[in-house]
Amino acid sequence: MCDTCLFTGMPLSDSTKKEHTILESLGGRLESRFVSCDQFNNRAGSFCDSELADPYRFLFNILSPLLPTHHRTGLVSVRTLSEPRGLVLDHTGTLTRKGVTVTERDQDGRPRTAFGPDQESLQALVKQSVKPNSKVIFNEELPTNETVVIRKQALLSPHMEVSALKCGLLTFDHLLRNTASRFTRGTGLQLVREFVCDTITTGKIDPHKFGKFSLGLQYGKIGLYKGIREQVKFEKTPFEHFMIASANYATHSLDLVWLVAGFDPFGFRLADDWMGESFTFTFVNGILNETRCSDAIYLPQSYVLCDPTLRRSFPEIESTQETVAEEANSALQKAIGDVSGARRTALCNAVHLVETTSDEYVIQGMAQRAMLLEENQRNMPAVINERLKRLFGDRSQSKEFASLLSTLFKDETSNLPFFPSGQRINSKRGDGVDWPQWLRVYRNILTKLEEKYGLVGYAMGFGTELKDGGIKIHEIQK
Repeated sequence: MCDTCLFTGMPLSDSTKKEHTILESLGGRLESRFVSCDQFNNRAGSFCDSELADPYRFLFNILSPLLPTHHRTGLVSVRTLSEPRGLVLDHTGTLTRKGVTVTERDQDGRPRTAFGPDQESLQALVKQSVKPNSKVIFNEELPTNETVVIRKQALLSPHMEVSALKCGLLTFDHLLRNTASRFTRGTGLQLVREFVCDTITTGKIDPHKFGKFSLGLQYGKIGLYKGIREQVKFEKTPFEHFMIASANYATHSLDLVWLVAGFDPFGFRLADDWMGESFTFTFVNGILNETRCSDAIYLPQSYVLCDPTLRRSFPEIESTQETVAEEANSALQKAIGDVSGARRTALCNAVHLVETTSDEYVIQGMAQRAMLLEENQRNMPAVINERLKRLFGDRSQSKEFASLLSTLFKDETSNLPFFPSGQRINSKRGDGVDWPQWLRVYRNILTKLEEKYGLVGYAMGFGTELKDGGIKIHEIQK
């Protein structure tokens, strides 16, 4: 029997390109050429997939030291309020510069001052634009002296929800391909398949139809999803993707939830007139190094997974004409608070995970930073102190913080077999430092400071706009 595209019905063949059912840029591990055609995949990629991936780019950038190479983000552009443009986070999450930025020119228009990611890139500029025999001075400095970098991105939009719905359907369609349980192909899901196909083919989103399928981010159901995950006999890993599809004969509902990176639960009602049997299927996709993805895992109990929420692009608000603006604004503000809170917590957890588990990243970060400090600040206590203050930001400015940090240093270094300030960083490789000892000191202090001041992480601001008639919430991460 010939495989066909779930959405267009077009026949597939050996020449059909493999496509990740969960976006590769989100750590998707499952590839298939049996469920969607090249034309549909290409259209989805340009129409909505990039918008789904975008709000998680900063998260995946933070997690880069713990991700497989092919799941790491590329350069993530950021900016400051006063510095020249060109700042980026590289694939290791390190702040650097992209390309060369000229900030000052002489009267002939030749560069006098320029910034670049390395000396080689600046040498090329010198060779091309600077007069022969001119004196050229190279200084190695921090990419920026600003303590806050900013990235603007969408937090929620109709395109994200369409992409998430498409990913969920394709994933279960592939997993159940050779079984009688392949619910994705049944007549009960014809309307949702047609909606996805029409939306991605035409590039237009029908708010009324979409409001029927997308019930929004289901933060109120996280407890239920965690309970279901406990029943799944598959290794748990941080920031894993978890999908659930459950049909309930009693309520005639068939729901699908994708818990993106373990914290953002996109919820969909695939059918509200389901007449088939009850079932629950789950799927786990680890994103970190040395993790894997599961097969479709069946559970005997069925659930109603979703309730309509205001955390979606087309929320349904019952109101009179007089109160519609006020209630719409209130709904919007609640959505912003719920989504931003979940994203903020996830970013903080990601920073904590990397700082406490990635030895190579922390060592490299401390060593490279130390070489940009004054020579008398390159001893290990000073380097650790500087890193902790950067991580805690404004919270590190109080006298209480400084006092606690000093006390913790004394407690953690009192039994070290060498004088605490005796070891120094003298190269970008950090040679000659007893890193196992100092990593233990650093992480013990970090953990105790977090107990007092909360997880290290990021401050965020938000703005909103309307897109395709739906709410689009912008996130500014710092």
